[in-house]
Amino acid sequence: QIHFNETLRKVSPWFTDDLYKEIDEIYIQTTRYLNGIFETKITFNGLDIGLELMRIRGGAFINELASRLKFKFDCYNKDTAECRWIKGLKYYAYSVHDSTIFQFFAIMGIDRKVIKPGVYPAYAAASFVELWRNETDKQPYFRLLYRANDTSPIYPITMEIDKCQGKEFCDLQVFRDFAEKVKLYKPVPELCEVNPEEEGKETTEAKQPRTPPSVPEEKEDGGACLHMFTSALTMLLCICSKI
Repeated sequence: QIHFNETLRKVSPWFTDDLYKEIDEIYIQTTRYLNGIFETKITFNGLDIGLELMRIRGGAFINELASRLKFKFDCYNKDTAECRWIKGLKYYAYSVHDSTIFQFFAIMGIDRKVIKPGVYPAYAAASFVELWRNETDKQPYFRLLYRANDTSPIYPITMEIDKCQGKEFCDLQVFRDFAEKVKLYKPVPELCEVNPEEEGKETTEAKQPRTPPSVPEEKEDGGACLHMFTSALTMLLCICSKI
């Protein structure tokens, strides 16, 4: 209702508020379907349709984030050639679309909890991933934050992730598990050519690449972070401590 909003109903009396709401609901539901979000799990010939859509639309990106967070933590106390470039890196930003942030949240199951109203984030929305190290158990944790629009404050949303059990700082393995679940098992162009009649004979779970999680070395005090906006996602790569 952006264009000709003042005259729209005069020229087209059939266009009512109720009709607009109905169209908007159809748009929201259709968008969720396109992103692999269904009310119930849908499979065809052993292929999890929702999971495959999430894999194609968001698998590469969340695995890029997970890989960078792990690399930063693993390199924190090393001075090897491969680690030098990232040791001093405190901040890493991605310029992304609203649909990218939506799919990122959808993979973690928090899209409906965090993005309100509608389905995609508003303009100038941003998401932030911070990497932390617990001084007690020496393990990595992450904190997820969100800025809903250009006037919203930045606030933590990690607690909305079910597997984080209401905690603001969540075990990094939870993030890695989300990434592993939608990890690409073949290049995207090939995935888009998958024929469920043939490929579905092997279950989605069986296709998952099984990479054993690595155990990071113990670190000294320090800090790291990662961020995302609409029109950008950000990663804070400053390994923070004292949680």
